[in-house]
Amino acid sequence: MVNKKNIFIISLIVFVDLLAFSITFPVIPYYVAEFSVGASMVGILSAIYALGQFLFTPIIGRLSDRFGRKPLILLCVAGSIAGYSFLGFAQNLWMLLIGKIIGGILGSTVSLAYTYTSDCTDESSRAYGMGYLGAAFGAAFTFGPAIGGILSKHGYTLPIKISALLALLNLVLVFIFLREPQRNTKSELSVQSVGNIFTSIIYAFRIPTLRSLLLQWFLFSLAFATFQSNIGLFNKYHLHLSPRESSVVFATIGILVTIVQGGLVKRLTQRYNESTLLLICSLLFTITLFLWANVWNMTILLILLVPLCFAASMIITLTNSIISKAGTGDNTGSIIGVAAGLDNLTRAVTALGGGLLIEHSGTAAPGIAAGIIMIIASWATYRRFWEAE
Repeated sequence: MVNKKNIFIISLIVFVDLLAFSITFPVIPYYVAEFSVGASMVGILSAIYALGQFLFTPIIGRLSDRFGRKPLILLCVAGSIAGYSFLGFAQNLWMLLIGKIIGGILGSTVSLAYTYTSDCTDESSRAYGMGYLGAAFGAAFTFGPAIGGILSKHGYTLPIKISALLALLNLVLVFIFLREPQRNTKSELSVQSVGNIFTSIIYAFRIPTLRSLLLQWFLFSLAFATFQSNIGLFNKYHLHLSPRESSVVFATIGILVTIVQGGLVKRLTQRYNESTLLLICSLLFTITLFLWANVWNMTILLILLVPLCFAASMIITLTNSIISKAGTGDNTGSIIGVAAGLDNLTRAVTALGGGLLIEHSGTAAPGIAAGIIMIIASWATYRRFWEAE
């Protein structure tokens, strides 16, 4: 059973939420630089946002159990309005920090959307609902950066203010059109199943079969987050791209990820073993990260993004699939929640560490660091899936 109307509405809300978020991608490094701070401050702001999500997403999930999905989604969207407003109208560094803190604490709209979708679907239709959310992700991250780059020619604050207006539009959409779903008590993907994130992570790592799998996921996430969190800084300080040129890079990433997740993953997994694909893509991602650290112009970067995004998208999708299969009906949601928590944690660590690396060790440092991490991850993949046989 699936409520197609509810799925469409929540997917539209996710699209607008992520469109507003991704519009800011190309301009944030340039905007923050106007406050006479270095690359490390961009990293600190991103780390604050990711850490807020890591700490508060489980809490907001549990509150949605008690008070309903719609009230908490309204609260989170209202938080986005406040966060973007502080950023867009900032007069000093403290206003930037406040904006990111608010955004991180209340940045659970997408997580709640997954819970909402799980409530509106059963196991047989779950993929249908998640597919709509995936399409919303791909579309938002394709168009958002391009819009941000175009708007940046009128000033770095304009894209952020447009994001605030989009968040306001989202608030209206949620208030008028979103209906509280009938709770699916058997849902396995609910955010609330995470519980206390620290307790869940400690518990999961005590299980031998999960320990190696989650450690492998952590290394993959750490390498990918090093790329994702620092590509904007790399564009500015290494390639000296303008915000509009940087937006082309982000839009290209969005298009490539959409292509891979939209069709290639399914075709390849039907023909080849997941473990084989994961090892091949791990090696490919390792090589492309080292090459990324040494690209010398935008054209070479755009060409390199093809194999890099292919490998990264395949790794993320395959590892999530393997993780979801590691659980039983009683703990699948909890395992997925732990994996999501680890992902948020890596984004906080790499956002802060990447900025410091660029400032003190050079613009190639994040790529080299990510490549080294992937060497370890590739070895762990080989040990887990091949030597076990």
